[in-house]
Amino acid sequence: MKNILLIIIVLFCTQFTYSQDTQSNVRTPKNSIVTAWITSESSTEARSGWDNYWKTRYPSNEAITTYDGYSSTRRFNCHGYAWYMVSDEGSGLNDPRWIGYQYTTDEDIYMSDGSYIKVANEMFPGKVSWSSGDHSAITTDVPGKFISKWNEWPLMKHDWDDTPFGTTNLKYYVSTNITGNSSVLCSGATRSFSVRTIPDAGYDWSVGPGLSLNNDGIPEVIVSSSISYSGPTWIEVKITSPLSGGLNDIKTSKRINFWIGKPQITSQTPLAYYSSGVYNSVCNSQTYITNMTISGASNASWSRIAANPSNTSWYQTGNNVSFYFWAINQTAVFRISSSNTCGTTSYDFGFKSITCGTNPCDPVYTIAPNPAIDQSTIIINIPAPCDQLMKQSSSFNGYIAVYDNHGTLKKKTNYKNYGNVELDLTDLNNGPHFIEIYDGKSIQKKTILIQK
Repeated sequence: MKNILLIIIVLFCTQFTYSQDTQSNVRTPKNSIVTAWITSESSTEARSGWDNYWKTRYPSNEAITTYDGYSSTRRFNCHGYAWYMVSDEGSGLNDPRWIGYQYTTDEDIYMSDGSYIKVANEMFPGKVSWSSGDHSAITTDVPGKFISKWNEWPLMKHDWDDTPFGTTNLKYYVSTNITGNSSVLCSGATRSFSVRTIPDAGYDWSVGPGLSLNNDGIPEVIVSSSISYSGPTWIEVKITSPLSGGLNDIKTSKRINFWIGKPQITSQTPLAYYSSGVYNSVCNSQTYITNMTISGASNASWSRIAANPSNTSWYQTGNNVSFYFWAINQTAVFRISSSNTCGTTSYDFGFKSITCGTNPCDPVYTIAPNPAIDQSTIIINIPAPCDQLMKQSSSFNGYIAVYDNHGTLKKKTNYKNYGNVELDLTDLNNGPHFIEIYDGKSIQKKTILIQK
């Protein structure tokens, strides 16, 4: 009899390998990777036999049907069911997994990465971990009544102490997930967020830019968004759960990210906004495509405001506009718009064609020092023998423009003669900036990093 009992205990802790089994990992609510497997099914004869066997051994328990009219199944085990399948990340019986296929600690990541927090007593909904039998279960609305999968055998609804897995050192866990809307929040609005109420627990909420807490220290808080902020933000909470013996379990929830205010439109290449005839120079006889990033909305739309000549060809591709200039000094003005529930953001960009042909006398520009603090110099190098002729030639109508990394024009000066140019950077913020140099014939672009 002792030998039979020993065999049964070994079976509980062992997963037999089948050639059809494949590793298919899942993730915790906090996005940690969990080693998991898709496992092949047992024969109908074996499943029927196990159903009958365990019904006889535990007649007061309720076997829950899983697939094909049977309860026993090899498609998932206790850890896969409790921690993954019955969660926001899982889909119940439609997406089964076996967790702990090779190592009995594979499910521990759910308890350590902050997805769940240990509590002093059973709570519903919640999870249960048996140290005495390497077993997991979920709680029900009936205290002391759990649901758990017994290895490759039945899915059982049972009393806490009516299983083959022992009755010692049961540990209870609840989710740290924040409940609340993660859609766009308009500037100057409020929103509530909450987590599970744990008896005598402490709650320390943290928020991102543009948000302020109206209250703290409790499971449910209200946040207010700034009327002057538009951009990404977040909220999270650190929970301190009191345990026996003066101990605590401290976990930080998964961060909820969302957007405040109207969309933001950013050009990844430096572009000046169109106003009073300010155009961005583009090369003649080449197709030009913008490089725009839309934040706080899913898409943007373009329209043509003006063009000379009026039959300039253009089309929208994704969130960008593409067009073709076939003549020098051809112009076009396009408007980009993006909307969300808080409103619409629109910008106009003007473009003008210039000659960008390759010429052995074309000047080469260097920025030094780079990175810079308050001053830098644009150093020109013209290959000989072109240098003397070009530097002695008549003046031209060019410019030097400086843009920040959002494509916003920060300063623009005239550039009329070939020569080194001193740049005053004292009024610019730290970070990368783009310099556009136009000498009346062609345009060159450089990058400078400001570090004060």
